[in-house]
Amino acid sequence: MNKKLFTSICILNLGVLSSFGQQVVTFTGYGRAQVDNNQFIVGDSTDRLTSQKQKNNNKEVGKSTRGYTLFDLGINASPNENFKASVILRLRNEFGGFFGNGSSFNFRQMRLEGKIAKVVKYEIGDIDLGLTKYTLFNANDTWCDYESDIFKLRRDIVNYENFYNDNKWRLQGINLNTSIKFKKGIDKLGVQVFGTRTRPSNFFSSSDRFLFGGRVEVLQGKFFDLGFNSITLQDAAGTSLNSQFVYANSNNTVNGNIRADFGGIQAGVEGEFGFSNFKVDTMIKVGEMSNLRKVNDMFYDANAFVKYKPLGIKLFAGYKQVGVDYYAPGAQTLRIYNHPELSGVNNVSINPNYVNGGGVRAINLYDRFTQESIGGIYNNSIQATLLAYLPQFNNATPYGDATANRKGFYAGLTAKDSAGIYDISVKYQGLQEISSEGTTDSSQVRKFSVITAGGKININKIIKIERGIAITGGARLENTERGGSSSVSLKNQLIDAGLELEAFKSFYVLAGYKAMSSKGNEYIMGRNRQTNELVAGSSLTAINEINLKQSIFSFGAKYNFNKNNVFSAQLNFVNNKGIINSADPIGLTGITSNKDYSLTQFYFVYTIRF
Repeated sequence: MNKKLFTSICILNLGVLSSFGQQVVTFTGYGRAQVDNNQFIVGDSTDRLTSQKQKNNNKEVGKSTRGYTLFDLGINASPNENFKASVILRLRNEFGGFFGNGSSFNFRQMRLEGKIAKVVKYEIGDIDLGLTKYTLFNANDTWCDYESDIFKLRRDIVNYENFYNDNKWRLQGINLNTSIKFKKGIDKLGVQVFGTRTRPSNFFSSSDRFLFGGRVEVLQGKFFDLGFNSITLQDAAGTSLNSQFVYANSNNTVNGNIRADFGGIQAGVEGEFGFSNFKVDTMIKVGEMSNLRKVNDMFYDANAFVKYKPLGIKLFAGYKQVGVDYYAPGAQTLRIYNHPELSGVNNVSINPNYVNGGGVRAINLYDRFTQESIGGIYNNSIQATLLAYLPQFNNATPYGDATANRKGFYAGLTAKDSAGIYDISVKYQGLQEISSEGTTDSSQVRKFSVITAGGKININKIIKIERGIAITGGARLENTERGGSSSVSLKNQLIDAGLELEAFKSFYVLAGYKAMSSKGNEYIMGRNRQTNELVAGSSLTAINEINLKQSIFSFGAKYNFNKNNVFSAQLNFVNNKGIINSADPIGLTGITSNKDYSLTQFYFVYTIRF
């Protein structure tokens, strides 16, 4: 019996069940139709692009048109209040696939959930898990706060396709939650326990790998909240024939806040501290293991804050230190495979090899929020060791707040009013390495300064009209410096601006601009892929020159048939200019770039939910 026939029978049976007695089956749906047309023009570093219409011997032009339609059907069976089974079935047809040719069918999600004795909630199957920024957290390594709605439309699709929901990781396993409410003292005591398998054994060279842990939280409500977090990522020894390494890493942390109200002012302190335990054993003979590397380290992050409630203003200042050997795979795993040879799959989807095989194209700023498919540049699994990163996008905290070997001061301000007129924030971080990397002079450490600022203002609420008018803007400015014989000086800049104008009822004109620049030099240390240990010498990549500029101009429109039914058309202009020269002995092709190019893309998308 083929999959399509099996699915049809299942849906028919569920429909019959729902027609008798009480309604036990409900349906949800998500559909999307998308078409894009691309023109890709390539030059070289000695012949800067002046016009997309200009074509000569130093220009190569590639054109493509792509598209697809897909529909996700969610079937939810709930015979009683204590049990629910759900499945999401996906049907997809590529552009040009007529009469079912080029179509595919798969199960996008399967989950069982319910309550045990009306006390313990459980989820089994495909689950979303997250704890804190230092234990289990799916961080976005490219700053994207306050970006234009024309860019957010694309990013939302990427997040949906890759299950990036509220900085959680999509995993397969079981999740248990329960809570106890109290009448006095504290409001609630919550307990969460979970277990998942992040990697199946291939029965030969890799073992089963499991992630398990939990959280106990005490919510007092008025004066304090407190949480205890524990998570372990570990190989199961003996689940493969020739696995030479057994990996284990655990994190145990405490987070919370203490606060007090003084009329319209609230003041307090908040933070988190904890430890990591990292160990890799290697087989010396059958049944016997020897320790290859074992390190323990810690972190702490605390700040004091003051809130002025009438205006929604919050001021904060704090200090953090994350140890050199603090490893937290659940919080340090990158969303993006920055280097194609590390992912084992194809990299960028639009002209990945430039034109006529002219070299592998590095991931640019546009790719990072528009290439939606799973298995390209996006990573969907927690990695035991740190993935390589690109310093031009984030050099200070490439692995999120949990980036190891960092210490320093930070401060900022946020403001968000209850009427929804403004939402703004400003933050400064002054960080530095605890131990020097990429130099033989241990007295010289990198120093990082990072300023992020942005906001959204709803002008229509200021001038009191119904039709929406919103402007957004933001910037991230990062500076890296180090003295000595292996000096470093790198300046990164990311700017974002956008406009959303409701020209007619439910019809919006959209515009957006992004620009990224990076200039200077850096040194990137290679890591042992088994032990996570930094490897000097031949694995040191000297990036002698970074002089890179990327920009994105986008404008278009969207029409909201209703809040769940939207059509959008966009025209995007992407430009990449500059050069990155590196010795690159470890073969990270995503670092090296010597091509100028431009991309013009027409993009149409229609989405519907129910």
